[in-house]
Amino acid sequence: MYEHLGKVRGRLAEGCAAVIEKYDLPAYTVTLGAKGCVTFTEHQVVDYESYCAYQDAEMMDLAWLYEANRGIYAAPGRDQEFTISVQHSLEDADRYAEVFGEMAAELTA
Repeated sequence: MYEHLGKVRGRLAEGCAAVIEKYDLPAYTVTLGAKGCVTFTEHQVVDYESYCAYQDAEMMDLAWLYEANRGIYAAPGRDQEFTISVQHSLEDADRYAEVFGEMAAELTA
């Protein structure tokens, strides 16, 4: 199951990273185990202090709400954007990245 989690998490993170690059968003992806997030900042977050100082909380809230309104349900708040379970598929990861791309397209239009 850990291999499956890694594949899904990797696909999701790569999909989000491609959206970030395509739309030149001030953001990057972070993953660890079955968890990950898109961090909305131009600065590298290296500890809790920089996490609080640099992360764009309004963008995190917007992303959560945008995704929830399109059937992508994640834990609310900046601390945990996504957690992969053994029930998630590569198609689920693709859908998440697709919705993230739709948001990015609307933001940069």
